[in-house]
Amino acid sequence: MKTTGIVGRQLLRGQTNFARMIWKFNKVYNADLQYADHQRPVRYELPPPAARPGPVPDQKDLFIHDAQASRLSSRR
Repeated sequence: MKTTGIVGRQLLRGQTNFARMIWKFNKVYNADLQYADHQRPVRYELPPPAARPGPVPDQKDLFIHDAQASRLSSRR
């Protein structure tokens, strides 16, 4: 029922693609098939990323913008 209002507003604006998508939803979406896809064996598997040597950087070193500089530039 909530979708009816959304579809109506979209149709008033001339956008029919959303209404068509909702109309075909039950034909396209099948939760059993999606679950079955996840149970299939993996044909190719991406390798995990290589471990980076060195210490983990401090969170303060990763901060890009200086808070004080941002305040000063916004006052101009």
